[in-house]
Amino acid sequence: MNYSISDVVKSIARVIHKGFPDYKIYVSAVPQGVTTPCFFISFMPSTSRSQVDNRIYSELGLDIVFLMKPNEINATELIYQITEYLDENLEMIPYYEGQDKTGVIHTYDRNSHFEDMDLHYQVTIKARGHIEVAETLMDELEAINYEIKVS
Repeated sequence: MNYSISDVVKSIARVIHKGFPDYKIYVSAVPQGVTTPCFFISFMPSTSRSQVDNRIYSELGLDIVFLMKPNEINATELIYQITEYLDENLEMIPYYEGQDKTGVIHTYDRNSHFEDMDLHYQVTIKARGHIEVAETLMDELEAINYEIKVS
């Protein structure tokens, strides 16, 4: 399945919004003066490799960060709740292109850790795609007029 990174991020944001509609979700640069609590979706190291027959294998790493309100009451319980929700709902992500659901993306290597009062929930998406390459057909080659010069 070919997918756009932008649509993958937006699809993840949909899943998060469904579970936590009161929290803002940022999918681009971090603005100054962010109001917490909120989520950020950012990229981690990713790789792409060419394969046989115009195929490509990609691993896309994403870090979903939850920023808590300073001095949050029951912070640990909130972190557990968010982690459980993400575990249950990000294994198979409904993939949307615009408003249309066109498939499901499986995530791998899901893990979470708590760092500087922030929850980091990381996932990897592994996918194979096909690169469209225009073929030169034999009848097109035969139609080309050319001369061979002998010196």
